[in-house]
Amino acid sequence: MRPADPRIDLDRVELAEAAGKHSKADKRRYSLSARGSATESAALLDVLLRLGMLDEAGHRTGKETLVRVVSMLIKLAQSLEE
Repeated sequence: MRPADPRIDLDRVELAEAAGKHSKADKRRYSLSARGSATESAALLDVLLRLGMLDEAGHRTGKETLVRVVSMLIKLAQSLEE
């Protein structure tokens, strides 16, 4: 069994921190930070594919998931604009 990706845990921590903030500005900042982490994860999927540690199907599924996650984070950040 492979160890969990610590970057995924970091995304969860950033979103959890955002949920605990009360100001819109803080929530927006944490949402944008999580979006950045998700974008970095997409680049890591490319590296894993190139190294042969991830097959095409896993790469495609991961990218599709990250596109949805990034889209949700962008919409969340936009909803928090003042």
